[in-house]
Amino acid sequence: MTKISILSPIIEDELQKALGTPYEIATKVILKYEIDLKTIAWYGLTELRDVTTHIANAVNSNDENEAVLEIKYLLSI
Repeated sequence: MTKISILSPIIEDELQKALGTPYEIATKVILKYEIDLKTIAWYGLTELRDVTTHIANAVNSNDENEAVLEIKYLLSI
């Protein structure tokens, strides 16, 4: 099991930016796609998996600069 250390305020702020409105919009778009087309949104789900990987990398990083870069990547997707 991966141990998550206490996050710095900078990392917490960056995560809140990434997981706020952008994440909410992304999940709603994927859900609407699936409902409208009655199919699984594989591309959207793959992107969401990538997002969670970057979040995990940021949270589990011991380097604040590396963590911020992981989160900033999310905001550029």
